[in-house]
Amino acid sequence: MANRPIPHNVRSSGALIASNSHNGIAIFTGHDLGFGAVCSGRVTIANVGPVPGDFRLCETDASSHFAPGELKLVIDDITGDHPDSVFIGDIGGLPSAGVGLGRFEPDRPRKFRFLVILGLSTNGAEQHKSASATYEWGVLSSEFA
Repeated sequence: MANRPIPHNVRSSGALIASNSHNGIAIFTGHDLGFGAVCSGRVTIANVGPVPGDFRLCETDASSHFAPGELKLVIDDITGDHPDSVFIGDIGGLPSAGVGLGRFEPDRPRKFRFLVILGLSTNGAEQHKSASATYEWGVLSSEFA
């Protein structure tokens, strides 16, 4: 799953700038998955600018040859003691407007985990199919917008 850079959102009162620990590279890849197999990856997103801002996660260029429900995507915010669910569904199933991730304070990185799970009841024909998506971390607004 590819990961695109975050566009900078510059305001006259300050810049809202984000960093991405996997900027432009895959968060995870998986090949020849068996029934119930899990692929996972983690990424850290941080607001390195001087102002807080609201972030979102968007899915672009998504393609899946699996039947609905056969390949599950789980995205969690794992920053705190307990994971917070961001999305559970099929690759290509994020809303077109993205998913709100809440307020990112300056210099307080957030960690996200991506899991892809091939269903236990998946038939043999599904095993050799493919799926891919690109995820973009964007800014909804800043305190000074």
